[in-house]
Amino acid sequence: RQAQAVLASSGYLSCGDRRLHFGLGTATTADLEIAWPSGVHESVKGLRANQLVTVKEGVGVVGRERFGL
Repeated sequence: RQAQAVLASSGYLSCGDRRLHFGLGTATTADLEIAWPSGVHESVKGLRANQLVTVKEGVGVVGRERFGL
């Protein structure tokens, strides 16, 4: 089980990267649980490894981009 947080900013006139990277080891899929700042909770099940997934609050997965190592 892994957990990460996205922070809107980390200092004066700054912004952070909104992408999160999770190492899966030998696993080929992962389940994602999101707790949005609004209090809404979403689950995305069975995400395949080696891809960038874009998730929109209240909508779910809105984009997938596969990448290789």
